[in-house]
Amino acid sequence: DGKPAGGAPAVIVGQLARQMGLAAPPKTPSGDGYRIQTKGNHLLLAGERAASTGFAVSHVLESLGCRWFIDNDIGTVIPTMKTVEVGALDVAEAPDFISRNIWGSGWRPDAWGRHNRLGGMGIQMGHNWPRWFCTTDPKVREEYLADVIARVKGKGAVSASISPPDGVAYCTCDRCRALDVPGYLEPSSGKPVISDRYQEFYNYIAREVMKINPEAILCHYAYADYTLPPKQVKGGLDNLCVSIAPIRYCRVHSLANPLCESRQRCRAMVEGWGKVEKSMTWREYGYNLAETTVPFSKLSIWKDDIPWLKAQGCIGLNIECLYLPHLYGPHIYLVARMAWDADLDVAAVMDDFYTKFCGPAAPHVKAYWERIDAAYVATPVHAGSFHGVHAFWTPELLKACQEDLSAAAKAAGGDAMISRRVAMFQRGLDNAKHFAAWRDAVNRCDFAAAPAYSP
Repeated sequence: DGKPAGGAPAVIVGQLARQMGLAAPPKTPSGDGYRIQTKGNHLLLAGERAASTGFAVSHVLESLGCRWFIDNDIGTVIPTMKTVEVGALDVAEAPDFISRNIWGSGWRPDAWGRHNRLGGMGIQMGHNWPRWFCTTDPKVREEYLADVIARVKGKGAVSASISPPDGVAYCTCDRCRALDVPGYLEPSSGKPVISDRYQEFYNYIAREVMKINPEAILCHYAYADYTLPPKQVKGGLDNLCVSIAPIRYCRVHSLANPLCESRQRCRAMVEGWGKVEKSMTWREYGYNLAETTVPFSKLSIWKDDIPWLKAQGCIGLNIECLYLPHLYGPHIYLVARMAWDADLDVAAVMDDFYTKFCGPAAPHVKAYWERIDAAYVATPVHAGSFHGVHAFWTPELLKACQEDLSAAAKAAGGDAMISRRVAMFQRGLDNAKHFAAWRDAVNRCDFAAAPAYSP
């Protein structure tokens, strides 16, 4: 029957662990719950499904010092141990967010994501309509409803996107425009907010789908000129979930930063949607979009925003990244951890990161990233893309950061792995130096010299 012979110590995983007395894992909508218990000299662990059983295994390995900090050949820390011991354990774990998706162009984290307990429910939230169409046209409504029903009928707790396509080409017919609220304008464009017309459409789809599959979750973006919540059309049924994509707000400050009026408006927008629909997800970025690939820290942003979003009823995080660990490594790791536990001790997690990843160089690498983070927090610049980079990356910051990494390289001594890790961050700082030199050459109108600074 697979049970260990006699009284031999053993690690027992999955269904056999349940048969041998492991208590049931916490039940979650996403199947992510897991349980770990010691009984005598047996370590029992299992999850609700295969993926969450894997989470339980990673949990035990973490307790022994294993870490998956960055998804590359130098990002994993595995301690050497002659004897593996665990004390008395009785752990029951479930995630704060039932959907935890961190990804990038050309990067779909596999083992790294599993070890950091990413995954969960596959909430579909992408742009879905095949083309722009009139949401008040009876024939269009009927055809689109049939498409949605085909995607969810008989499938139980499944998710389906009902979100408009990307872009800003909205229907201009009289019926649709009549649902727009006069004078209700999107601040970023000055155009009418079209959330009311879309909410009316979402409500129609949700009511009809509820009759076919009451377990289905229908997701739609709050985005572009439908970022703000509707004013007159009331919220729909509980099977609707708004996916907030704050692309038109500042991306370098937290929702709690008093210097940033843009993020304060974003905070109010989130609160407004919380009064319209029962569920929401957060579609954010781990970089600053169209930027110059200089080091960027969102450590303080995640520390402020993730617990607050959880408190607002957010059920999922969808974080789009660029896979550039020399520029964003620490905060990408942090948001992965907070996707499971929104209220974790951020300082403790990051101290663990610096210590285990950088060894004797840890104090200097910590100083480097905290210096960068503080610069972004304190600088009252809210432009996206590359337009505000020089305001953060001043000559003073460049000099101080180089001193940090030079000290880190010296502290690494003869440890080849620690030296490689410090060198990875040095490449990021070199990018900032190249940008500053290029910008200075352009501002001097020395266009012949400027290309030489491209790394």
